[in-house]
Formats: sequence, C-alpha cells, structure tokens
Amino acid sequence: MISTGKKQVGGGVTAKQMPEAPTAWLPYVEVKSVKASLKKAKKLGARIVVDYMPVPGTGAIGVFVDPTGASLGLWEKAK
Repeated sequence: MISTGKKQVGGGVTAKQMPEAPTAWLPYVEVKSVKASLKKAKKLGARIVVDYMPVPGTGAIGVFVDPTGASLGLWEKAK
C-alpha cells in the first residue's frame, strides 16, 4: 500500500488475464472522470486497453497504454 494521505487506497494481486501476458505492475490514479481522462489520453496518442468499466457500488475503472508503452489505470470513485 502507498499512503496518499486522506485518499482511499487499494490494491491486489491477481492471476494473469491471459497466459501470454507478461507479469507487470499496474499503477492506478484517482480521477474525477474516467471517461474524460480516457478521451484525453486517446487524443494524446494512448491506446485504450480497458474502456470505461463500472464497478457496481464502488466506482469505475479504465486502463490505457501511453505512446511510450507505459500502462496506467484510472479509478473514479462512486458519487
């Protein structure tokens, strides 16, 4: 866990989604709007790998890979 002050943090370790996928860390950042952030990332050259996906009762996520190959997850807390 990484302390972010008063912000909620989370994390987990899961099995690979696809056997051929490399082992990797995926950092997440909290944003006001996953949809708006993904749209901006795409406009700046990112490849969207997980489009806006609601997580019932808690919020929504999205994941993109930037033009240099770095992956970043986005988290939007439920309102």
